[in-house]
Amino acid sequence: MARPTSCGITIALTHGPEITHAVVLDPVRDEIFTAIKNQGAQFNGVPARVSSCTELQRASIGTVFPARSSTKLTGYLPILNGLISRCAEIRRAGACSLDMAYVAAGRLDGFFVMSLKGRDVAAGALLVREAGGMLGDFAGGSDFLKNNEVIAAAPGVFAPLREAIAAARP
Repeated sequence: MARPTSCGITIALTHGPEITHAVVLDPVRDEIFTAIKNQGAQFNGVPARVSSCTELQRASIGTVFPARSSTKLTGYLPILNGLISRCAEIRRAGACSLDMAYVAAGRLDGFFVMSLKGRDVAAGALLVREAGGMLGDFAGGSDFLKNNEVIAAAPGVFAPLREAIAAARP
């Protein structure tokens, strides 16, 4: 059996439609990422900030592949193919919440996914926002918790990443 390359324990607390608290724990590396709305994000108790990268061609981008049986896979592959030549690297670690925590901590410059549920990205979304990052869906809106398409990135990478995804979509 193949081992996952990463795993995380994720908790998001909401108050009505707002995500107010987030925790992502990486038990393998013994790292914890936390955020409280309007109070910032932390990585192991130290303030976390997104990267200062401003060029997509220098950016490390994380992603999660749709499952083989997913109807989203057909739409995902052209996007992945379009981004491969435009980014410094594309990484697939395995845990969406951990990838988003890595964006918040500046380890990744951006992240995109199109096949997960809102509950899978809620904690990561607050972490990224509180660390100074930007979030949205592929269409340019902010309804990513409902439509299952998420872009999370440092401010300098967000718009170019969204544009590259839009250009590659079938």
